[in-house]
Amino acid sequence: LGQIYMGERIIEIDPRQNPLEYLDTIMHEVLHELFPDEEEEKIGEAANELTVVLWKHGYRQVCQ
Repeated sequence: LGQIYMGERIIEIDPRQNPLEYLDTIMHEVLHELFPDEEEEKIGEAANELTVVLWKHGYRQVCQ
């Protein structure tokens, strides 16, 4: 659903996701950049946890 260009901090994300999934994909891809040697499962778990916290604190994407 997404990919990051390592070292460039460019993330491509499938825009057909709902807002919560979109946020989770951003978190997932950023964690790949920060922890390139970490296992996919750990990246996914950490992304989910960060997404839940941000969502509970009111993070929402505002489109213009």
